[in-house]
Amino acid sequence: MNDLRSTTEFLLAQCSAYPALRPQDLLKALHQSVFGCGHFVTDEAAGLRLIQKELASLPAEDSISAPEMLDGPFCRLHLRTLAKTGLTPRMLFRLFALSAGAPAGSGAVLEEKLLCLLTLAQEGRLPFSRGETAQAVEAWRATGCPPCHHSEEFRAAYAPAYRVIRREYVPLLPLLSALDRQLAEKKRVLLALEGGSAAGKTTLAALLERVCPDSRVFHMDDFFLRLALGLRGLARFGHGGRTAGLEFNQGFFHFTQHEPDQLFRIFRIVKHTVDIGTDNILETGENTHIDLHRNDGVG
Repeated sequence: MNDLRSTTEFLLAQCSAYPALRPQDLLKALHQSVFGCGHFVTDEAAGLRLIQKELASLPAEDSISAPEMLDGPFCRLHLRTLAKTGLTPRMLFRLFALSAGAPAGSGAVLEEKLLCLLTLAQEGRLPFSRGETAQAVEAWRATGCPPCHHSEEFRAAYAPAYRVIRREYVPLLPLLSALDRQLAEKKRVLLALEGGSAAGKTTLAALLERVCPDSRVFHMDDFFLRLALGLRGLARFGHGGRTAGLEFNQGFFHFTQHEPDQLFRIFRIVKHTVDIGTDNILETGENTHIDLHRNDGVG
């Protein structure tokens, strides 16, 4: 029941936000709500060219920039966001591609939403007739409910320009925009994630590593006291034992910036391979006190 109420509210909100829409546009919105962009994305070069082309043709009066939540795990991220936040087309494409490749909903879920749409039409709560709505739904069902385009009326009135991404990426947008702005000025950027136990640092680091394929994640749990302590020293402190804080500040930052291949000459690390990336993500503890400003970090 809650899902049906949510779908009802979503459909009515679409009609209110876009008075010129047609049944086809609601079908598209419902399909995106369940399946996202509806296809796999593999050609990054072509995808970037298309985004840049759409950016160049954005109307001057276009004011939509906030993510538009759909009726499911997806949202529409309008291209105006790039101009207003500093997010790059490449980062947007990565979010789009990751969202396209993630598991989506089912035909049964979509059918429930279509029934909700037909109910609203029967109650006379849509800006078009019950017969027009039913005809559009039946014609779409007959073709297997494939991804569809916006109506000509919608395109003429609103010039839609967006990409469908998963909602889970929306809270990351300010951070990703900041990273893009930093990388426009620097060769390499360091991001530190600090927080208490079970705060979600590892989950966030893994998510950022998927979004930023050139990044590398370093976990503070992997950094122990000097190798000179030997195995007895490591066993005494256990996995995740005390870190050499001063040496970490002096060593880690120096070697990630200048001599990444020499990093393991300073630290004993559980993971025995490392590759310094363009974006380096450092997952720290609650009281690590890493001096990011001194070491060219972003926060």
